[in-house]
Amino acid sequence: MEKLGSVFMEEIDAVVRKAEMMGNVDADKFHIANKWIYLLNKNVSVLAPLYDRGTTGIIIYGVTDLALRLMDECAKKDSKIEVLGITDKRIGAKGGFYEGIPLIPVNRLTEKSGEGVMIVVTAVGALKEIMTDLKGRGIRNMIALQDLIYDAYDYQNKL
Repeated sequence: MEKLGSVFMEEIDAVVRKAEMMGNVDADKFHIANKWIYLLNKNVSVLAPLYDRGTTGIIIYGVTDLALRLMDECAKKDSKIEVLGITDKRIGAKGGFYEGIPLIPVNRLTEKSGEGVMIVVTAVGALKEIMTDLKGRGIRNMIALQDLIYDAYDYQNKL
């Protein structure tokens, strides 16, 4: 029994070390989702600050639940921002489509991003690495979804 307890404690320690290395991604996701729900309850779109900056279309980076919610928000009839594509490092060179939306390989983002287009990164855990990679590719029109949500929250408080 003592050996089993020792193995169990080693596994717990490994999980704790991994969580510390990653940061608390689940807590971050919870805070982001909670703030977004607050905005929805106030009838404030997370897209409002983007539209005010002249954005007419977005490319969603990340295949996440948060990405699906962002797609839902863009699909609302009063939305002025269109989803132009979805990208992720897991999307192959051939691309494809998801519900009629183009799947864009990351190495083709530079040709797809331009005036009025913003790349919205929905990933939370690998956010820093993704933003650094995009900057390295020369992409400047990008924002993290969590920053967009906080911008919308500030925007709502100015109304």
